[in-house]
Amino acid sequence: MKDSCQLNDMQKIEVVNTNYTHTFSDVWSKNETSHWHVATCEHTDLVSGKATHAYGEWTVLQEPTTEQEGLRERQCTVCGYTQQEANVSQSIEKLIKGLAKKRKI
Repeated sequence: MKDSCQLNDMQKIEVVNTNYTHTFSDVWSKNETSHWHVATCEHTDLVSGKATHAYGEWTVLQEPTTEQEGLRERQCTVCGYTQQEANVSQSIEKLIKGLAKKRKI
């Protein structure tokens, strides 16, 4: 942090304060790729702890069927951001059984 002191019309002294400590929010800010803590001091353009998400395991919310995609999600273990995506993976056996069932109709 810089402070300045005007001595007279001709002189200006700039002093750097090395004792200044930035403060940051305890709450995580986040987007699709990263999480970080925003500054709560006057330097609002600063961030702390910025990193890409560290995801845990996928949790299946809806199993895929032969008629419909499934849905799965996972959460960042640091900030709690939730990522969801379509879950289209099926075992070949499920797919074959589903197709066989449709042919009988």
